[in-house]
Amino acid sequence: LTILLGGLGGEKAILNDMTTGAASDIDRTYTIINSMMNIGAFGFEYYKNERKSYGEVDDISDYTRRLREQKIASIFDECLSRATQIISDNKQIYEILIEELLKERRLSSERISQLFKDNCIK
Repeated sequence: LTILLGGLGGEKAILNDMTTGAASDIDRTYTIINSMMNIGAFGFEYYKNERKSYGEVDDISDYTRRLREQKIASIFDECLSRATQIISDNKQIYEILIEELLKERRLSSERISQLFKDNCIK
């Protein structure tokens, strides 16, 4: 989820703004977290919808729905914060890659690896 929110985290860390460019990533992240809740994965049993029979889902109470939405928002915010922090912590290589891209117009994976090595980034 953190990787999926990397683009949005980059916008926050580098531009100090968020655009609509990451809308698809936001939607996919929400869908994944919601699915985790629905199947009771990762300890979210309490937030899971109850099934009457295969494919048929009971409505959940407004209280449980609010709890689910709060939990989804909490997970989303935690992952976005982590993505933003990772990018903020690595702004140096970001700037180096931009400079190199502007100079060379394209970078091979070997050149990127070399830039990381040259700048002591693993």
